[in-house]
Amino acid sequence: MKKLKPIEETFIWKFMDKLLSAFLVLGSAAMLFLIVGNVIMRYVFDSTLFGAEEILDFLIIWMYWIGGTYGSFEDSHISADMTELLIKDEKLRHRYRIVVRFVTMIIVGVFCYWSLTNYAPKIISAGSTTPGLHIPYVVGKIVLPVALTLMFLCSVYWFIRTIHPYQKTQTNGEKEGTEQ
Repeated sequence: MKKLKPIEETFIWKFMDKLLSAFLVLGSAAMLFLIVGNVIMRYVFDSTLFGAEEILDFLIIWMYWIGGTYGSFEDSHISADMTELLIKDEKLRHRYRIVVRFVTMIIVGVFCYWSLTNYAPKIISAGSTTPGLHIPYVVGKIVLPVALTLMFLCSVYWFIRTIHPYQKTQTNGEKEGTEQ
């Protein structure tokens, strides 16, 4: 039987990593360009970049939610959990991690469900636009159900990964160690 490789080594995982990273880098660069451009326009030319604030508002919302998604994707959210330090038994600590992952998955799942069933239909049907550039507000707000769906998928993955950690094998077939 052919051994499956871990999901982190698949094309989809690597593509999502590059896509999210690229969006965060390009979004940061766009925000920097708009802010610096607006400052130069105000203090040098006594004018403003028309619609820059509207675009910045959308970028800020997208950067916030995509940044949270990336944190879920790479499992790098900040945690201040002292409980694991108090638990000395490794098996009990592992069970505790499973419970934490499960609760996280359920909470994110509830928010994901809410965003897809209540929030998204309302913002899509609202049809309102920004005052200056007349950009539909849905452009800035649709990121919430998209990000929560991706966060939910990531939390399901990390929950499964905590229950069943994979073991890397060396080229000679020996097990290298369990990854948690």
